[in-house]
Amino acid sequence: MKNIYLIVGPSGSGKTMVANRLEEKYRLKQVLSYTERPPRFEGEGGHTFVTPEKFDKLKNLCAYTVFDGHRYGVPAEMVEVSDIYVIDPAGVAYMKEHYSGKKGVKVIGLFAAEEVCKRRMRARGDSKEAVNERLAHDRSAFAPAHRIASNPKTYALYGLKECCDVVFRNNFASAKASRTRFRTLFTSTSNGRSGFNMGVTISCTKTGRTIDMGSGGFLRLRSKISELVGEPWASHYRALVEERICDEKEREKFYEDFDKKTEELLNKKCVSVKIVDFCLQSDCEGSIRYGACKELLKVIGNYDDNICYGYVGRKDCAMFRDFKRILEDCAEHKCNMTWR
Repeated sequence: MKNIYLIVGPSGSGKTMVANRLEEKYRLKQVLSYTERPPRFEGEGGHTFVTPEKFDKLKNLCAYTVFDGHRYGVPAEMVEVSDIYVIDPAGVAYMKEHYSGKKGVKVIGLFAAEEVCKRRMRARGDSKEAVNERLAHDRSAFAPAHRIASNPKTYALYGLKECCDVVFRNNFASAKASRTRFRTLFTSTSNGRSGFNMGVTISCTKTGRTIDMGSGGFLRLRSKISELVGEPWASHYRALVEERICDEKEREKFYEDFDKKTEELLNKKCVSVKIVDFCLQSDCEGSIRYGACKELLKVIGNYDDNICYGYVGRKDCAMFRDFKRILEDCAEHKCNMTWR
C-alpha cells in the first residue's frame, strides 16, 4: 500500500522546506491545500489560493482546518494522487477521521525548539506580531502536551510524539541528521521513487540572474562565507562540514552539542541568525530575504578569489564575484535569493 505522509510541526520547524526538498529530491508529489487566505507574498507556493466563495464549493474534503481565521482544505481525490502534505495537528485529527481512501496515512513530526523557530520566522521576514501570533497558535494546537511538558518551550515535542509515527529534530545541525533519516525513510518506501539533485541553481527572484553550482561548490562557497565571518564561527562550521561519525548515537550527540554551541554563539553575538540561517539551510533548496543578502555583502566586503565554485569547463562557470552580483541584485531590488 502506498502512503500519504502528513508533515506536522510548529511554525518555523522547517515543514515547507522539508516538503519542497522531498518533492524535488525524491519526486514525491505535494498536496497543495486550498485556502481562502491571501498569499503572504507574490509567488508564494504551498497552497492553492481561492476566494471564500470558491472554497465554499469544494466537496468531499478529507482534510480541513482553520488557522488565523482562514480555512484550509483538501478534497479526497487530491490525496489519492499525492504523497506528502504539510498539515497542522487539527488537520491530522480531521483527516484520520474523514479519510477512507486507498492510501495508508503516516504522520511525520518536525520539532525545533521555540527559540529556534522564532529566529527562523524573524529571519524570513515575519513581523514580531506575526511571530507571536504563530507561537500562541502553536501553544494552543499542542495544548495537552504543553501542560505535561517539563520545559514549556519543548511542548511541541511532547505533542508530536503523541500524534506522529516518527519525529525528527530540526534545530540547527540536527537538521543534517534528520536529512539522513529522511533519505532512509523515503528510499525504502513503497512509493519506490528516488533520485538525487547533484547541484543547485542560485537566483535573484526579481532580476532572474542565475548561477549554477555543484553540491561541492556550494559547500565550498558557504565554507568561505564562514571563514569571512571569522572565529569562532568559522571553526564551528568547519567541524560540521568535516563530521564523518558513523555511529548513529555518537552522531546525534555531535549534532546536539553543535546546536548548543550554535545557540551560545548567537547569544554572544559572535554570528548573526541571518548568517547561521544561510549556512545551515538545506543543501538542495533554500532562500534568504534581502536583509540577509545585505548582511552577507557586509561580511564579504571587497573579498574576491579565482576559485571555480561552478562547473569547471563551462563557459559560465560560477565564480565568487558572480555570487556577489546576485546578492547585490537582491539587496537593490529588495527580493529573495533562492537556490534549488
